Order: sequence, then C-alpha cells, then structure tokens
Amino acid sequence: MLKIFQIIKDKKVEIFPSNNIYTVFELGKYELFYTSENITSNTVFIEDIPVDSNKLSQSGNQIQLLEFRYFENYFGYASLNLNNEIFLFNIKIEKLKLSEIEDIFMYLWKKEDKLFNIFFSKSTYELDFKRKGFELGQTSKLISFIETFVSTFEQLYFSFENLPHTVLRKHHQKTKYDSHKVTADTVDWMLSNLDEIYFDNSFKGHYNSIKINNKYGLIENIKTSENLNSFNNYENQIILGAFMLLLKKLKELKFQISASINIQPNKDELYADFKDLKRIPFIKLFEDSTSLERKVIKIFNRYQKLFKDVQPKIEKPVLTTVFAQKLHYKKAFSLIKNLNDYKFDLFGEFKLLNISKLSKLYEVYNLYVILESIKQKLRLDFFNISAFSDRNDEIIEKITFDNTNYSIRLLYEQKFYDFSKTKQETELRRIDIKKGNYYNPDYIIEIFDKIKQKKKYYILDAKYSKLHTVRSNHLPDVIEKYIINTGINESPNTKVNSLNLIFPNEFGQKIIESDYFEPTIELTASKPNFENELKLFINRILEQNISENLIIK
Repeated sequence: MLKIFQIIKDKKVEIFPSNNIYTVFELGKYELFYTSENITSNTVFIEDIPVDSNKLSQSGNQIQLLEFRYFENYFGYASLNLNNEIFLFNIKIEKLKLSEIEDIFMYLWKKEDKLFNIFFSKSTYELDFKRKGFELGQTSKLISFIETFVSTFEQLYFSFENLPHTVLRKHHQKTKYDSHKVTADTVDWMLSNLDEIYFDNSFKGHYNSIKINNKYGLIENIKTSENLNSFNNYENQIILGAFMLLLKKLKELKFQISASINIQPNKDELYADFKDLKRIPFIKLFEDSTSLERKVIKIFNRYQKLFKDVQPKIEKPVLTTVFAQKLHYKKAFSLIKNLNDYKFDLFGEFKLLNISKLSKLYEVYNLYVILESIKQKLRLDFFNISAFSDRNDEIIEKITFDNTNYSIRLLYEQKFYDFSKTKQETELRRIDIKKGNYYNPDYIIEIFDKIKQKKKYYILDAKYSKLHTVRSNHLPDVIEKYIINTGINESPNTKVNSLNLIFPNEFGQKIIESDYFEPTIELTASKPNFENELKLFINRILEQNISENLIIK
C-alpha cells in the first residue's frame, strides 16, 4: 500500500490515484509511505534512477520517503519502483509553460528530425487508457515517400522536357481556305457544310470560286487535318494522375489531423500535462503536409504545362512498353506504382510516449541555440566546418569552425580531468583534490587565436531551475567547480574567461561584469522567444576575439 502526501507550507495533503495513476507536480514536495507484509528490497527507483538512500527510512514493514522534491526534472508519465512493486505517476511541470515545451520540441525537430526521437520513448510500463489516437509510424513514412516523389520528379523534369513520349494523332481544325491545305477530309466536310459556301453569280471568275449546279460560290473556311505529336497518351495521363493522387492523400491527411488534434498554439497554461504533448508530432506532420502540398502543386503545374491537353488518370498503372524501356518513364512508373500500393491508416491505438528528462531536452535546445548563434555571427565562407559525435544518441559532441588564423570549437558534455591525465580534449584541468576525477560542464566554447597562440575558454551550464534556485543553489556549486577548482594546463592559476548559467526565464542577471578583468559570471535567460541574452553573449565573445573581417556586424 502506498500513501502520498504533498507538503504545502506546514500542511500535508494526501494525494489519491485516479485510474491507478497519481498526479503530482514537478516542484512539489512530497512524503511517501509504503507498507507491505513482505519487504524484500528497500531500493527505490523513479524510472531507472535510484532515489538517494539518505531520503529513505525503513521501520518494520514500512518504507518512508522523507519530504523532498522527488519529481523535479521529470515530466509526463513515470513509474516508481518500490519493493519491486510499480506505481504510476503523471508529472506536471511548472518551470516552463506547455506552449514553450512545444516550441522547444518544434525547434529541435526542425533543426534535426532525428533529435526528436531522443526525447520520446515508450513508457517503462504500458499505460492503457482505452484512448483512440494516431499511429505516427506509417504517416511519417508517407511524408518521406512524398518528399522522395517530389524531388525525383523535379530531377526528371529535364528528361521529360527533352524526351517526352508522344503519339501521332490526326488533328482536325477549321481554317481559312487555301488550296494547299485541302485534304481528303476537306471535300467530305464541304458537302456536309454547304452553309460555309457563299453563292453569288458575281463570284464567277474569282480564283477561289467553285461551280456547283451552275452556281458560283466562294469558299471562306475549310476543315483540314494533319498528323501531330500528341502528349495525350496513357503514360502521361498516369503521371499527371499521380500528382492528383498525392494531393488527395495530403488533403486527407491534413483533414484527419485537424479533425482530431488541435493544431493551434497552446494557451499559456501554468501546468503542462503530457497527454497534451502528444499533439506535437501531429503539428509537425500537419506542417510538413502543408509544405509538401505546396511543392506538389508547383511541380504538378510544371508537368501540366509540359503535357498539354492531357487528361489525368488516377488509377493503378499498368506496365507498358514505354514505362519499361524509357529510363525516365521507368523511374516514374516505379514511384507511381509504390504510391498506389501505399496504404496508411491514421486511426489506431495511440502508443503512449514518454519524455525521460526535461533537463536533457533543455540542454540540447540550448546547444542548438548556441550553435545557431555562432553560425549566424561568423562569415562561414571563410571557415572549414567539421562536426563529430560518438554518442549513442547522435547529439553533436563537437563542432569546429577553423581557418588559417582562428579555431572556434563548441563542445557538448566534454569531460576534463586533473593533471594526471596527460592527453585531453581541451587545456582545461581540474585542480582540486576532492572526490571524483573529472568535471563535466554542459558546453565549452574554445577560441584559439593561432597568431597569438592563445586559447580562451567559456563555460556554460544549463540549469533547468528557477532563478532563485539557480542563484542560491547552483551558482555557488559551479563557481567552486569551474572557477575556483579549474585551471589551464601548464598554468593552473589561470582561470576560464567566463562562466554562464543558462536557465529558463525571460530575464537573466549579471553577477560579475567587467570590461577589464575576467572571469565574468552571468545568469543567462533562455527559452523559446527569449533566447536573445544567450545570442548576445555569443556575439560578444566572438566580436572580442575574432577579426572584424570574419564576423557579421
């Protein structure tokens, strides 16, 4: 049996489960009491992370978790493993609003799609709410297929323009009379259309007059026929029909998404619930569908102008000699066949997803804000850019901007050790003798002036906490680690040039600011729509260290 109490000031409020799920708040303080006749383990896990044993107290058949913020840094659904018994929690957040979390997800997804999957994973234990939703896998594959379809037909356009398949068709048209244009069909047409002949005896002797039953008539118009190359054939009809089928599928996809998911930006709620976050993949899917729809319409219009007077056919294509033998038609046939074979079903059981740690999400978000800020400030044409990652999650580990005079490196979660480890990635060294042999800041910016042979280091650490917590709790700790107990190789008393703590807020705070000495210390605000402080910091250190001709003013 589990009893949970939220501590609100000096009062304890018991939390009761709904559908076997306890709803708690990220910043709430909680006290937990677990009772069982048979306690075989006193190790407690939230997800896969053990709870600090100092927070636990066992007496007889009861385990107590002392008052603490156990759910800080979690979001969404999580499991508590206590004595090998599982309890489920829905954790709501307070530091960021739901709309800001969505903006972070969308920002990362737009920067690099594969990053989004890092933060989504199956919940540790299946949660069956009997809810209907979407199956994202097939639809995301459909989007990828349509992107390939469009890009392939864009590449094939030149081939279709120069080597289109046409067939000879007899073309009839009414035209001004000219004896040179008379064909076998003209006489039959004239006999059926005598009203096209103007009879008057005054036309006698006119070079264009004809005599019929002793009457003289003047021919003004005749019908002629000629064989012309026509685009209106089966293969071209199928190609145009495929574009119409694509547009139909995209419209259907968008309709089903908008009918079932609110695609409008979320209101600024104080607490965010994970159930609402399931909208994010479908917002992305909707945006991708809209973008692709515009691309399909554009390429469709080009092919329509090329294949004049062709009536599209929306049907499963049949392999013809043309589709089999002409290379560009063969490639088109393969894509169209796959399109017709492709079946997608948006509606199905929704696979509940889970975000493990908001702090990790916040770290990677700021990693890309820093990276984008560097790229926007440098004249990239003057730099060789290389990126490296040996991480399982494929997040960028190191990116270098290098030229003859300078090297700028951004390193993510790069460890640095004491002097006993001779070969290290940077010149930073840990100089204290406390327990542990390395430090591991979130970001290191290294600027190397090759002319002066001098390196400068800027350490930035993301703290998913409120301003008061950052200033009171985190700041003393990081000052001790990264300023007091960090030096430079062969110069242990030399300090880093700046220390920045990044946290989700609208405004930051200068702790030590000076144009004449370093290190400076700042608390830098960064969250969606409020990244300016972080961008200004990056701009400032680049302007201070890089030649004017290599940066954008």
